[in-house]
Amino acid sequence: MSNLLRAAVALSFLFSTAGVAQAQVAMSGEYGESSGRIVNIPLNPPRAICSNVQDARCHQGQIDRGFGAPEVDALSEPSSGVSVNGGVIMDGGLAVGDTFTIPPLVFQQDPNVSGANFTPVINNVAIVQLNTTLTAAMPATARETNPQSGTRIFRANAWSQPGNGMTGRVAASTTPISINTQTTHAITMTYSAGPNAFGGTMANLLDGDGVLFLTGVAIGSPMNPATSPWIGTNMLSDGIAGNLQTRNGAGWGYTRMGAQSAGVIRNQGGISPPCTQENPPAPAGCGLVTDFTGTTIAPIPGATSTKFMYAYTTGTVSVLFTGTQGGFPADQLLTGMGYDTTSGGVRNIGMVAGSFTLRNSAAGAASGHQMIGVNMTFTPEPTATAALIGGIGLLGFLARRRA
Repeated sequence: MSNLLRAAVALSFLFSTAGVAQAQVAMSGEYGESSGRIVNIPLNPPRAICSNVQDARCHQGQIDRGFGAPEVDALSEPSSGVSVNGGVIMDGGLAVGDTFTIPPLVFQQDPNVSGANFTPVINNVAIVQLNTTLTAAMPATARETNPQSGTRIFRANAWSQPGNGMTGRVAASTTPISINTQTTHAITMTYSAGPNAFGGTMANLLDGDGVLFLTGVAIGSPMNPATSPWIGTNMLSDGIAGNLQTRNGAGWGYTRMGAQSAGVIRNQGGISPPCTQENPPAPAGCGLVTDFTGTTIAPIPGATSTKFMYAYTTGTVSVLFTGTQGGFPADQLLTGMGYDTTSGGVRNIGMVAGSFTLRNSAAGAASGHQMIGVNMTFTPEPTATAALIGGIGLLGFLARRRA
């Protein structure tokens, strides 16, 4: 072999190993949230029905009202999630279990599906409508308090490695976490490990406002048709623009304090006829508040809240809310499932994380449960691939000259 050919071989090797040493991939992806069984974030109705076959955004809820078998919801997800904004080249690997680091704020909500959204809430004894003006993004550069250097890094056996927001966790399959929020409410969260006990932490962020319209037993509405329905508003945020809320995935048992501004109860409101179909809600305009201009009866107190967040896993997460709804038993379960697979040199990975919220106000304590799921696809980084092809091409050219 000539010296020139040897140089070409060495050059090709350097090109190819440079791509390997850099361990970079091109990433695409999308995430979405379930807030209880009803609310999707982003809210862009109608909800999409899904199969949960390699889809971590696809969650299932069920409710047990104490009358026969539990009601199991169809697997569903937001019609459009929060997606990677353009092409992203990042540190990562293409094999199952390989470590990767997600750059900050690469997931950005599509402006076409952000802004004001409203939807009727079907088959709920207390809530009739949800309005939101929310904008979501992920991941935060670092945690707000007690920052960890290991956030946004995902790896095998992450739950037992210091610095990844989960120090002290000895296994990825955990015993249930049970917290009593009041005498009639409790939250139980269960994590099960996925392939390689893979996971990590990163915070997703939410800005904007939301309001639930309440009626019936939720606000003590009278039965007299002349003065009903009373309608009340339950605010979902503090009403302060730009005050980003950390939602999910920020750490194991990581907490964040929040606040919700006060609402109001008015009488003689108007609600359009109920929906006869849930997904999509039909007929058009069904179940929505049409009049909220009646006389003010009373305020609905503001509240403070504590959100308990946990880590991402490629395994399974379930969050069980045990309590009441409208004065009746109503145990609610929310479940999500991740994955980590490869096919044709492409890595597909999905991760889920659970959280729950304890809310306290003058009206009493309450609680809620949440789930986030993110799907990602990693493909070979184009620059490294081009370098490898270029090196091989150079080999062929020099080989022809030598012949």
